[in-house]
Amino acid sequence: MNGIKLAPHRLRAVAPRLSTLARPSFLFCVPKSLNSLPYTTPQTNQKHNFTTTSSKMTIPQLEGLQIEVQQEGQGNRETRRGDNVDVHYKGVLTNGKKFDASYDRGEPLNFTVGQGQVIKGWDEGLLGMKIGEKRKLTIAPHLAYGNRAVGGIIPANSTLIFETELVGIKGVQKGE
Repeated sequence: MNGIKLAPHRLRAVAPRLSTLARPSFLFCVPKSLNSLPYTTPQTNQKHNFTTTSSKMTIPQLEGLQIEVQQEGQGNRETRRGDNVDVHYKGVLTNGKKFDASYDRGEPLNFTVGQGQVIKGWDEGLLGMKIGEKRKLTIAPHLAYGNRAVGGIIPANSTLIFETELVGIKGVQKGE
């Protein structure tokens, strides 16, 4: 359930830019620079510590992450740091060009939330999700790959857009 599969010659080109996790996925990188993306902060939802603008949310303490709930999840259990989760996703650049999708591989990505196994925009943007929930995450460069280009597909200083779907939380039944 790793991220995208790269041919060995492409992995060598990307490997120096990847975190110490030996997973060839665009999500498994740690940014090194701090850039910013403008965001809005109208109204705060205390339960999730999100700010909402219609169906969009931002996290006040994390400038550069915008969350849009596209479909509500089921049950009461929400993701939190330390949860082992399965997430389907599609990642695109702001010009609409797709750079990765778990849907294309037919299996979701598995990782532990809040442990730095994925980009910071994911670690923060997937908190508070319920199983079955779909979110669109717009992630500023400093919460993704910063000033580093990745795999010849993601240019340096790119804002990334992900359509995400929480498929499961280890140990939690759908509807719990």
